Amino acid sequence: MKKAAFFSTLKYVRIPSPLTVNRNMRRFNMAENDRKIFFSFNLFSVFLFTLPVVYLTKVSQHANS
Repeated sequence: MKKAAFFSTLKYVRIPSPLTVNRNMRRFNMAENDRKIFFSFNLFSVFLFTLPVVYLTKVSQHANS
């Protein structure tokens, strides 16, 4: 009978979950993630744009000499 009483009281014990956060923290984390994705995409785009520019300058320098 003690086990039944133990399990019935265990049912009402709150277990804190560290992954559950309030709405404002979730929105902040989503904004941080969006900012990270935006920054990495911009960095990749700048790198992709500089490759042909560098290639064209090297080719034109080689053709001039």
